[in-house]
Amino acid sequence: MSRADAALVVIPGQGGTVLGVSRPDDHDDFGLPGGSVEPGEAPEAAAIREVLEETGVVVTALKKLEQVSYRGRAVHCFLATEFSGEPRRSDEGVVAWVTWDVLERGRYGDYNRRLHLSLSPMGRGSGRGRAIKKSG
Repeated sequence: MSRADAALVVIPGQGGTVLGVSRPDDHDDFGLPGGSVEPGEAPEAAAIREVLEETGVVVTALKKLEQVSYRGRAVHCFLATEFSGEPRRSDEGVVAWVTWDVLERGRYGDYNRRLHLSLSPMGRGSGRGRAIKKSG
């Protein structure tokens, strides 16, 4: 049996940061908000749902960045191009604006490192190439 697809979202912040969510059992291990795509659910819908559940942020527009196979499952990664609300802690873990370096040290650091490099020149804090509209 194959594992469910996953949907992840890059939500850019100020100064090259992105919104991260820690593991419930390790508040120093951050990843991108996201999770499993439920049966019959579109990856975009799963991405929006997971961000709201994990962070309290409402994503209203996404841009698909990639779909790759990673650790035996299809991973759909999106960029939030419009979002609103203030991040809040959830049962999923600590929610914080973190640098890519923090994400690259986490459990999925190899994926986050490759994703970050693929987003250049947006990556590494340059701030270029971003068309982000924070609503509200």
